[in-house]
Amino acid sequence: MAIQKGTDLCYTIGFCFRGWNPVTMLMEYRLLVDNAKIQSFGESDSIMTQLLPAQQDPAPMAGVLNFLPIVLIILIFYFLMYRPMKQRQKNLEQMIAALKNGDRVITNGGIYGTVSGVKENTFMLKVSDNVKIEVAKNAIASMQPAPGTTG
Repeated sequence: MAIQKGTDLCYTIGFCFRGWNPVTMLMEYRLLVDNAKIQSFGESDSIMTQLLPAQQDPAPMAGVLNFLPIVLIILIFYFLMYRPMKQRQKNLEQMIAALKNGDRVITNGGIYGTVSGVKENTFMLKVSDNVKIEVAKNAIASMQPAPGTTG
């Protein structure tokens, strides 16, 4: 039994569908709702548009705020990792540049020795009474603590 235009049910619900196909019913309902919005909330005579403030563009700072977490992560990495590493490297380079004969050092390979000669890119290390080895300057890891001190 199809609903005919002009029947009581058709006037009660306010509209009649052209059939019972759900897709057609949904499309007609959307058209009806859109037409009702246009008729009741037109731009010129709408109370709602007069009461509500005009919609503005998104804040100009919104783009910058999207990148704020990335910037914070970069700053954290800089202050917790990169900067301390650069300071250690700078201190090591200063220590290597200040080495002279008689200084006790430890190499990256774990060899303990005393500087007995300084060349342009290498050091001569005395590791025993009659044993001297030549190591690259960048192979020096640190200075040995002075005898009698702990650390």
